Amino acid sequence: MAKHTISESARLANMARSALYEHYIKPGKISVCRDERNRPYIETAELVRVFSHLATAESEHPQDGQNRTVEDTSEQTLLAVAQEQLRGMAELMREKDLRIQLLTEQTAMLKNLLEHRQAIDTAVPGKSWWARLRGK
Repeated sequence: MAKHTISESARLANMARSALYEHYIKPGKISVCRDERNRPYIETAELVRVFSHLATAESEHPQDGQNRTVEDTSEQTLLAVAQEQLRGMAELMREKDLRIQLLTEQTAMLKNLLEHRQAIDTAVPGKSWWARLRGK
């Protein structure tokens, strides 16, 4: 996911940096992360979550002298966020399926152990279950 400095985030949110700090960052309405050099940044997904629509500056590499429109960027950002969420959900589904398979195997193993134990208990007639448990 794309990372934006606080200044870039303020531009994308179409507000002053101080307003972003005062109204969103300090109250905890938007999450701020830190990079390896301890510089603050905000992920695009956070900006979309809080602001829904983002403004854009001129494209870094405009094609044919044209700028990207706000709608195009918002749609691209939303699409990127949706794709990331879909990948996350697919991974969760794989983990769930593996967990179900593991639990099914464990259940089968426990059933087999129980059946084996019941067979042993019925094979030794005349002793109470307490005597069989103590091994006498």
